[in-house]
Amino acid sequence: MNVMYYMAFGPMTGFIALATVFGVPYFSGEPASNFLVYMAIVATLGVSTWAGLKLRQLLVELQALRLGWEGEVATAEELNKLMRDGFEVFHDLPCERFNIDHVVVGPTGVFAVETKTRSKQKRTDDVDNDYTAIFDGEVLDFAGWRDRRCLEQARRQAKWLSDWLTSATGERTVATPAIAIPGWRIERLKGSTKQSTRVFTPREAKSLVRNPTMQPLDHGAMKRIVHQLDQRCRQDLVPRSAGR
Repeated sequence: MNVMYYMAFGPMTGFIALATVFGVPYFSGEPASNFLVYMAIVATLGVSTWAGLKLRQLLVELQALRLGWEGEVATAEELNKLMRDGFEVFHDLPCERFNIDHVVVGPTGVFAVETKTRSKQKRTDDVDNDYTAIFDGEVLDFAGWRDRRCLEQARRQAKWLSDWLTSATGERTVATPAIAIPGWRIERLKGSTKQSTRVFTPREAKSLVRNPTMQPLDHGAMKRIVHQLDQRCRQDLVPRSAGR
C-alpha cells in the first residue's frame, strides 16, 4: 500500500500544482504567473524526489524482509528434518516482547536458534570472497562486515529461554544459543568451537545437535520441556477475547 502511495504522490502533487497555476488564471481570464509556474515545477520536482527516495528506502526494507523470511523458511525446513532423529522443533516461539526463531529439543540439549540472513556482497576490498563468514567466537565477519550484536542477541534469547524453562519445569534448564546463517559458508577460527554460541548453516543442522551441550537431556526431561514449549505456542494461538 505504501509503495502505491509513494509512486502516486509525486505525479499527483505535480498535477494539482500545475492545474492550479494554469487553471485559476484560465477561468479568471488572466495570464498565468511565471513565478508561480516556476514554483509549481520546483515543488513538483522536490516532492517527486522525496517520494522517490522514500520509495527506494521502502523497497530496500521489503527486500530485506523477504530475504529474512526466506532464510527463516530455509532454516526451518532443515531443522524439521531433525525430528527423524528424535528431536522436537518449534518455530517462532512467542516470548515477552520478541520471538525466538527456532527452538530444538533433543537428547543433546535445548537450542535457541536465531536466523540471520545477510546478502552476499563484498563490503571491503581486503577480503578473499563474498560468501564466507568468519567466526572467531565473539564476532561474525560477513565478508568484511563484522556483526557482534547478533551473537549478543542469541545469548540473551537463550538466557531468557533458560530462565523460563527453569521456572516452568521446576528443574534447572540451560539453553544453548545458536545462529543459523543461510546461504553462507563458515570458516571457524581456532577456539571458536569452545564458545557457548554455535554458528551453523541450515545444511549443517545435524552438526548443530551432534555434540552434547553442557546439559544433555534424558527422555523424562525432554518430555517436560516439550510440554511447556507446546503449551506456550498453543496459548499464543488463543484469541485474546477468549479469556474474557
